[in-house]
Amino acid sequence: MARVSRPRTLRSAVRQAGGSLLFALIALALLALTAIAVTRSVGTGALIIGNLGFKQDAALAGDRAVETAIAWIELNSAGTTLQADVPSSGYYASSLDALDPTGRKTAAGTRAVVDWDANDCDSVSGAFSTCLAPSTEFNINGNRARYVITRLCAVAGSATAAGNTCASPLIFIGADDQNRTGFDYTKPYSLGDVTRSPMYRIVVRTVGARGTVSYAEAIVHM
Repeated sequence: MARVSRPRTLRSAVRQAGGSLLFALIALALLALTAIAVTRSVGTGALIIGNLGFKQDAALAGDRAVETAIAWIELNSAGTTLQADVPSSGYYASSLDALDPTGRKTAAGTRAVVDWDANDCDSVSGAFSTCLAPSTEFNINGNRARYVITRLCAVAGSATAAGNTCASPLIFIGADDQNRTGFDYTKPYSLGDVTRSPMYRIVVRTVGARGTVSYAEAIVHM
């Protein structure tokens, strides 16, 4: 039987076609991987930008919540309301030095934590001695906010009562502060009419979109 062999040029063309197909498949795989990487990169970047936007929105809402807390203090500044705790409004008449607003100081068993999630502080990890009720939740541009106000006094009651000490400005107005040349660094005088009423600490937690959580704190004096 006679043996038929393919021409050398035909065998070379078949090998070249097979090599071209292999390189084409490799290039296609590399392009696919590049497309996946670009898609993931764009998706991650969009997610990061979105989270930053939500964080900023929650922070701005926290500023508005601080203003709401200040308005509550001003509304109740007359009389003796601020001399006692008002848990339903998130107000406490003493400084609560062991207050842990974020609930993350797990090593302090004597700390006071805040029931931000209205679950009797079950979401707080670690030991604590006191579970404080914040204000009722209110909405600011789609963000949910609550606050806690503490009067910076040693104990509840009158700020001027014997045995009670309160944080207050170290400066006050003096009789000679009636003109521009009357101010002197050697005198504890202020540019305004500052009295020695107590100062207040306001802590706000704001929950925004995608579970974004923002905390804000302010020290105010009325």
